[in-house]
Amino acid sequence: MMEQIDWQTSFKGLPDIPGCKRWRGDDLPLDHISLFKFLNKEKQTPDDEKIINEAADFYVKLYEQLPSVNYSEFDEQDFKNFKNYILYAYNFQVTGGVGLTVKHTFRMVLNESVTVEKTNTRITHRDQLTFPSLKIVGKYNLFNRANTPNTTVFYSGENIDTAVKECRPPLGRLVTVGCWKTNFNKNPTKKNLVTYQIADSDAAFNHNQGLRDATLQIEQLSGFNLLNARYWRSYMKVLGREFTKSPIKHNNEYYLSAVFSEQIFKTTSPKDNLPYDAIIYPSVGNGYITDNLAIRPSVVENYFYLDYALEFEVEEQYYDKVYIWNIPEIITLAKVKNVHRSAFVDNDTGIIYW
Repeated sequence: MMEQIDWQTSFKGLPDIPGCKRWRGDDLPLDHISLFKFLNKEKQTPDDEKIINEAADFYVKLYEQLPSVNYSEFDEQDFKNFKNYILYAYNFQVTGGVGLTVKHTFRMVLNESVTVEKTNTRITHRDQLTFPSLKIVGKYNLFNRANTPNTTVFYSGENIDTAVKECRPPLGRLVTVGCWKTNFNKNPTKKNLVTYQIADSDAAFNHNQGLRDATLQIEQLSGFNLLNARYWRSYMKVLGREFTKSPIKHNNEYYLSAVFSEQIFKTTSPKDNLPYDAIIYPSVGNGYITDNLAIRPSVVENYFYLDYALEFEVEEQYYDKVYIWNIPEIITLAKVKNVHRSAFVDNDTGIIYW
């Protein structure tokens, strides 16, 4: 059943939702019908071509005009109206589920941000290295790249250097990295994560192989048909920029990618009709070279375990140094001291033994 939304066909300075994308009572928007013809291997008429081009033109204009939005001035009603406008613009999900095998993924925290006393002391429980609770997220009331103040996700990177680049920990403060691994023994039928791959970002395209591959898949999905490819590329280009834009001057600038992430985790992959487990997007902090994961909390709870924790302090920082692909657990972008690796993690109780 479709979520009841107060659809907004316009929003401050942005292009109006064109007629071809609007709901028609119980009937699908015209652009959906025209695209489904192609997916169902039916012949598209000249009218279909006109409709698809009109929808693609809308996304091109949206891409051009979104940077003018001043999110810092949004009031409560602006947030509601903008969300209902964006959800109208993206009332059709263009992607398939990408199966991803995760051998390990790394999450870094500044100890004083997660310890009970908010002090520079040792972490002793796996919960301090996982996703924040909804209570904590609601308390800070901030938008992040893949979550709203009403949702929480597990953010991680593919190696420790990426985590260092993203978090840029200050000198002399305790930092802990958790190495998380998957364990699908609880459900033998599940062998990998169903992921939504962010594609087609101008900033990341020349740096990130996964994003380039995802962009090529869009071309393949269209059968290299220029008309349909234009629609899907213009559609994904807006999202690609939102998930990779930098610098961020105000947390509200994450609003569009956060709302879109919220919707992704409410839907299922059209490829296998399974809920999305995670979103893959290029690491902005690491110059788009490596990937980050935003993982659904229930997936972490059911299919991940904390293999070990690594505690250290940064003595010298080389955060602006160009990242060079290396062993995932090796730190090359900082000189660290007082390094301690956990002796054992009891994932049943959550206790980290040092």
